[in-house]
Amino acid sequence: MPRMNNGLTDLIIGTWNVRYLYRTGALTTVLSDLDRYRLAITVIQEVRLTGTGGTKHERGVGFIVNDQILQNVKRFKANNDRICYLEMQCKWFKIILINCYGPTKDKDEDQKSEFYENIERIYCTLPNNHIKIMIGDFNAKIGKEPTLKRIIGKESLHDTSNNNGERLINLALALNMIISSTCFSRQNIHKETWVSPNGMVKNQIDHVLIDAKRRRYITDVRSHRGVSEELRTNYKNTAKKILGFKQKEKKRNKWFDDDCKKALEERDRVYFIMLRDPNEENKIQLANMQREAEKTLRIIKRQ
Repeated sequence: MPRMNNGLTDLIIGTWNVRYLYRTGALTTVLSDLDRYRLAITVIQEVRLTGTGGTKHERGVGFIVNDQILQNVKRFKANNDRICYLEMQCKWFKIILINCYGPTKDKDEDQKSEFYENIERIYCTLPNNHIKIMIGDFNAKIGKEPTLKRIIGKESLHDTSNNNGERLINLALALNMIISSTCFSRQNIHKETWVSPNGMVKNQIDHVLIDAKRRRYITDVRSHRGVSEELRTNYKNTAKKILGFKQKEKKRNKWFDDDCKKALEERDRVYFIMLRDPNEENKIQLANMQREAEKTLRIIKRQ
């Protein structure tokens, strides 16, 4: 990405559907989880704060900007509760990040049409001499259609585009943009941006788009796992401490004792470390810890 006024040679941008920020302690938890990723800017959706483009605790979009580059921000505008943008002054030119939160597939066609019409209108009113990047949760699955390879690449998690995906592709075609998020070769685990609660359904619905002529400015796109899971755990811990909330204990076999519980907790701790930094050493450590946990449970069960 372009060099910044303060000497930054790379601008690392992330996008995250945080689901809610209006609850007590939510923002502090989010900032804590984001700190380790060293993001310059985090594009967030579903903040559900009033004053982020809407008047109810639903939808809402915004940005979290690192203090080190805060002086580079020249303008922020919330267009509605699904679209906002941020303008940044760089050394040689300006960057405009357009934060988008698309309707889910079950919304009616009029809502979807209105969303994409608004994006196109806003994009076209912004100066063409600025680098314009669309990023966010589009709720759109992009496929691997060969005829669209120039726009979508060939590295999508999905084989076929859904209705929202087709709309996003049509937008990219109309504005001469490419969908960068499906152009980089990655393992599937680093393409998934949404996983169902039971872990069975995995989708790539968050995307990044840029003017085709400036595609070289985006050098890499990947997903990071673990943040949402840890955020959920942090909320549970806060609820226990402040509200006295007690989660229902899962029914265990009679042989399941404190040693078994400790073994599983240690395994989960190492698992989260591996999610944050999936290098070979952490993967080996996790594999060893999984074997140790299984061994502990097996021994205690036989006693």
